[in-house]
Amino acid sequence: MGLPGSTYGYILDTMVMKSGDTCRTDELVGPRIETEICFKLKSRLLASDLTVEKVMNATEGVRPSFEICDARIKDWKCPYQDFFADNGFSARIVLGGDDWIDPKGMDLREVTDVLYKDGEKTAEGKGSNALDHPANAVIWLAQELAKREKTINAGELVMTGTLTPILPVNRGSKYRAVFNPLGEVTVTFV
Repeated sequence: MGLPGSTYGYILDTMVMKSGDTCRTDELVGPRIETEICFKLKSRLLASDLTVEKVMNATEGVRPSFEICDARIKDWKCPYQDFFADNGFSARIVLGGDDWIDPKGMDLREVTDVLYKDGEKTAEGKGSNALDHPANAVIWLAQELAKREKTINAGELVMTGTLTPILPVNRGSKYRAVFNPLGEVTVTFV
């Protein structure tokens, strides 16, 4: 996207959807979709001396998910400051499954996912596409927040970055991502 590095936005309660929900395109400007692994933390994370192991021990669970991105800036092209003013293009997240999955003993780098649009395979990815390990994205976020004297707290959700290319969505289409071994997530745009 031409940005100088990784970025973040905030997840608001009003942005969280569950698998199978419909997403109204008339509430969005130019939506796009990503497949991601979402973490839910069970304890507060401090930025100093974080490791993948420490993040995994602080994680209540993970879920397969979509991030629905949206830009209020024409053609998704904007200066870095405007990207942050637009909450990092964050619009919605869709959580797959019925509950959080304990990731202990699981190598999240090896999670694979396949994205389908109306039953047709459109993209595939792997957990290692998220900074080599999705927990590294949590570490990065903790370090960025620490620069603003903030932390990731217990109960908070962290989206760890797309495993597939970011793709535009079509009204009337159903998107399904199958994450092996985490399960699947679906959303339909209306």
